[in-house]
Amino acid sequence: MVIDTRPSIDLDIARFLLFGLDNIDGWGIDSVLARLFLDLNEYQRGRKVYGNLLEIGVHHGRTSVLLALMSCQGERSVFIDLFDRQSENIDQSGEGNRGIFDANLAKWAPGRSARVVQANSLELDFLSIEELVEGVRFSHIDGAHYPEAVLNDLNKTQSVLQQHGIVVVDDFMHTGFPGVNEACNFYLTTKGPGVLAPVAMGRNKLILTTPATREDLVEYMVKGLGIGSPAIFHGYEVLCLDLH
Repeated sequence: MVIDTRPSIDLDIARFLLFGLDNIDGWGIDSVLARLFLDLNEYQRGRKVYGNLLEIGVHHGRTSVLLALMSCQGERSVFIDLFDRQSENIDQSGEGNRGIFDANLAKWAPGRSARVVQANSLELDFLSIEELVEGVRFSHIDGAHYPEAVLNDLNKTQSVLQQHGIVVVDDFMHTGFPGVNEACNFYLTTKGPGVLAPVAMGRNKLILTTPATREDLVEYMVKGLGIGSPAIFHGYEVLCLDLH
């Protein structure tokens, strides 16, 4: 993997935050969460954690563009969505549009390497995707919101996540999609080999990482970013994020 030398906020990122983010239809991130994602990205860069990036459920690319911009030279982003297979979108959580997505990615993340996969993640073999086999360092899960699908996405992401990887689950606290919370809590009760550990929650997100990284990441968020108050969740001391 080639070590990146770009500054933490390059011109493409600044341009997207100023002019692009609020002009892309969708959810996933706002300006506050975008800054948090970039801070988590800086955490990984500072510890020389390199790998590919993944998003499940892209809609029009609001979060995907930021992930693509977070990639370093030699890294690639993978974006998975049903797109025109909307008959399989049984809980109507988003409506990915390939044409709009491609246009947004080209406009706001020019030159960033990405692979777009039209598929149902329930059926998709992640080990058939070369970039996922290489290892994922950062993932955003925002696909179908019913328990079976969320649990599937967590388990498959875990299987390709490299050490020190970070997973952010969307809609963890969304009252309209309680299946996300149900699946995340079920996943965390299994405590099987490699099960990811919770780090923080807030602004509708649950942040997970590999067990060996958890304490260091919590410390980074407390001391380096000055965010979050402690709480106990599934036996771990996690951060409840108060972001403005």
